[in-house]
Formats: sequence, C-alpha cells, structure tokens
Amino acid sequence: MRLAYARLFSDAPRRGDGLIVLTDLARRAGFYGVPSVAAWKAETGTTEGYEINCHELNGKRALFAVVSSFASLNESEMLRLERIARFGFAEE
Repeated sequence: MRLAYARLFSDAPRRGDGLIVLTDLARRAGFYGVPSVAAWKAETGTTEGYEINCHELNGKRALFAVVSSFASLNESEMLRLERIARFGFAEE
C-alpha cells in the first residue's frame, strides 16, 4: 500500500497504483457505508461520539468524491473499487 502511494505521487507510477490508492481512500473515508448507531455502540460500548464521527465521515466522503471524480475509471473498475473497499476483495 505504501509503495502504491509513493509511486503514484512520484514520476514513476505503475499500472494499478491509482486503483489501490483510491480503494484505500474509499475505505478510510467510509465512502461506501457509515456504521449504524447499533454497530457504533457495539464497537465502542456507547453512542457517545457517533454524531461527531458521522460529520467527520461526511467530510472524508466529500473529499473522496472530489478526488475520485478526476480518476478515469470505467464502470467495471468502479465496481471493483467498491467491492474491495467494502469487502476487502473483488470478485473476478
């Protein structure tokens, strides 16, 4: 992952680095899903902080949307990105 980021922002990116980085950004931004209150409570033991977390994720998702809008991904690549971001793998 680190190599993909380093190569992507260098003069020598490799094919696939962009998709790796976008997938990581989508996952970190929670782009394809926000935890429910129940999931938040199960993980943290409280509902405290849930609303703030949602606001933070909204900002991250907005930023991911801007970055990904500049990517030249076809529909198949976008679906693959979503599967990897959501489930950690892409069905081939």
